[in-house]
Amino acid sequence: MNKAEASRAILKGTALFGGTQAFTMLLNLVKGKCVAILLGAYGMGVSSLLSSAIAPLHQFFSFGMSVAAVSHISNAPDDVTMRRRIIAFRRGMTVTAIITTVLLLLLSPLLANATFGSVSGGVTWFLLASPSAGFLILAATETAVMQSQRALRAVALTTAAPAVLGIIVSLPLFSLWGIHGIAPSLTVVAFLYWAYTRYKSRSVEAALPDAGRQTWRETYAVCRKIMSFGILSMSAALLGALVVYLTNTVINHIGGTREVGFYQTAVTITTQSTTILTFALSTDFFPQLSRSSSDRAAIFSLVNRYAQIMQLLAAPLAALFIVAAPLIVRVLLTPEFDTVVPLLQIMVLTLFMRAFFYPLDYICMAKADKTYYFCIEIVYNNLKNLLLPISAYFIWGIEGLALGFAAGAALDMAVSYLAVRHRYGIVYGSAMLFHTLLFSLLLLALLLSVLYVGTLLLTLPLLAVILSLSLWLLRSKLRRRRGKRNYSANA
Repeated sequence: MNKAEASRAILKGTALFGGTQAFTMLLNLVKGKCVAILLGAYGMGVSSLLSSAIAPLHQFFSFGMSVAAVSHISNAPDDVTMRRRIIAFRRGMTVTAIITTVLLLLLSPLLANATFGSVSGGVTWFLLASPSAGFLILAATETAVMQSQRALRAVALTTAAPAVLGIIVSLPLFSLWGIHGIAPSLTVVAFLYWAYTRYKSRSVEAALPDAGRQTWRETYAVCRKIMSFGILSMSAALLGALVVYLTNTVINHIGGTREVGFYQTAVTITTQSTTILTFALSTDFFPQLSRSSSDRAAIFSLVNRYAQIMQLLAAPLAALFIVAAPLIVRVLLTPEFDTVVPLLQIMVLTLFMRAFFYPLDYICMAKADKTYYFCIEIVYNNLKNLLLPISAYFIWGIEGLALGFAAGAALDMAVSYLAVRHRYGIVYGSAMLFHTLLFSLLLLALLLSVLYVGTLLLTLPLLAVILSLSLWLLRSKLRRRRGKRNYSANA
């Protein structure tokens, strides 16, 4: 596969998963509207409380293994070993799912009292919803198996399944039983989601050879190796949740609950927009990188190709968000949230920045480098996420939160690049670095024009330059070169 074909494959995968994420977001918006009509504010509160109480528990008890398993299974030396690792991983996660479900059933009275207090039906709701945690663990297991084999279409379909099932199953139950249909709908949706992922995973796995019987000792050895890195991933997620909680608490004490809502709304829109663009990294790029984790030249080529394509997609998307932020807020929210507009315009700059450092961050996960992951992803990342926005908030108020958020992403670009260069000897090509500088200056100029100049005479030409330049460079990456000459690594 030449450079142009590889770039087209990356773009195709990004379009597939980006489209799936956009479709999922649209379905969730539709579901949210319908739930608000059928259940009202109280019903939505019950649904949120049940989901938010169960989700951290099933994430904790899965020990981050579904993420770590992708790398471990992907870099298997042959198909037989891959099949044996899949069997061991599935066994281990099945045991984990059963234990998690049983624990939640036993803890249902305590969880109901802590969540709902003396609300009638609280215990019953938790008893009915508890099995959903186990099914979600099993579904994540099958998704990880498909990711490790780069079954892109199957993964894309299963990603959209919860949103589709949520509308097909949940809405009829809500209309029949009202708030009493919330808990059973969580379990039924989770069960059907697992059944569908299991079916798709089996069809993908059928191409692998039979691996024979496997002892529980072998299962334990494989799961232990996966868990050793998975626990680090889980710790990072838990600390990240704690940082979000502490940040919101500080904002709430200083500026009030409304400012918490404004900030988190901007974060949510930015994060969802980023996910549309970067979801392909975890589903397609990560398994490829894991297979090449011992080949420095292959890592260099793969990381550079992905980063360049992601950057050329992120730049115009960020530019459009900066200009269209007022319209986006009005469509998705209400006039009360106009305060969010400048926050969102500043924060969407991180969409472009993340295209630079996200591919670099996956290298340590592909190599299962625990030291790097602990230092960068756990210690540095959480300290930065806590200190920068809060410090900027004390100085500049609510807009300081957005400035701190964007400054953190800019710092991530430097830290990730220097750390990867020092530890693995991986660097970006000169063209990639030049494009990063060029688009950074253009996006910054566009942001300043929108925030402080406010005239279309400057904004529209800048937007046109960013869009046309991105399109021209992207087309040059996808164009097949004739003759013997190929692109250089820096092209």
